[in-house]
Amino acid sequence: MKSPYKEYAEYRPVEVFRTRPSVLGFLRRYLLGLVPLLVYIVTVLIGENYIFLRDYLVYVYFILLVSALIISWVLRAKESLSSTFLSLFLFFALGYKDLQNMTMTDIPIKLSDIFAKSGLASNLIAICITLIAIEMYRKSINYVLTDLGIEIRGGVWRSQIQSIPYNYIGRVILEQSLIGRIFNYGTIVIVSPAEWGSEYYTRGIDTSISQRSMSLGVQYSRTLKEISRDPLKCLYGVKNPTILKNIIEKMITAPYRAEIDQARYLKEIRDMFKKGD
Repeated sequence: MKSPYKEYAEYRPVEVFRTRPSVLGFLRRYLLGLVPLLVYIVTVLIGENYIFLRDYLVYVYFILLVSALIISWVLRAKESLSSTFLSLFLFFALGYKDLQNMTMTDIPIKLSDIFAKSGLASNLIAICITLIAIEMYRKSINYVLTDLGIEIRGGVWRSQIQSIPYNYIGRVILEQSLIGRIFNYGTIVIVSPAEWGSEYYTRGIDTSISQRSMSLGVQYSRTLKEISRDPLKCLYGVKNPTILKNIIEKMITAPYRAEIDQARYLKEIRDMFKKGD
């Protein structure tokens, strides 16, 4: 005799709905990838409006780009972090020949020449690489709703498949910005009773002081607990989010509705027996 438990274990979920992040849903990530171009434009505008800084424009560019890199790291903005890092790397890679066999007195002139020749090119190449990577990442993500739960699949270099049973979902949160409400896209955050989808993070700079030596610095540390908006931990930037949220809520409450129907049927059977008596 075949075990019913084996039949249940071999049951293949039925797909109810499939979607992925929309292009508009990823708009913020695309814009973050344009940070190096914004830094370059600001640097050029500073050179045009402040004549006394024109000879030091390359240093202004480096300060702004490194500042953008640090801010991106603190805010965990992977897109701007990648594009700014690539921009810095390509700046020196494209100007490698000019940097060879130079003395210390030649550094300001050489860097200014590289900025004039390769500053814009390094930014555009870095931005193109970043935008292509973001688009590949977006297209790799699939959100599949089945009759048993939600599957989140995605990843370019490292593929992930996550399954979330409906009975482990405690809250369904729909987030829409003003633009999202206008163009009908949004993010659906799934939170379990055990707060699935939350994460901790800390960013800080440490300093040390001893009796023999002392270093003076500023310490910054931040620890927060928040619901993750990572596209592989929520239904990020999907079209028609209200419809999707309603489907999830109906699938969550389906067992409870079945219990209510069973209770009603049992009550009807009991009433029938009472009438027969």
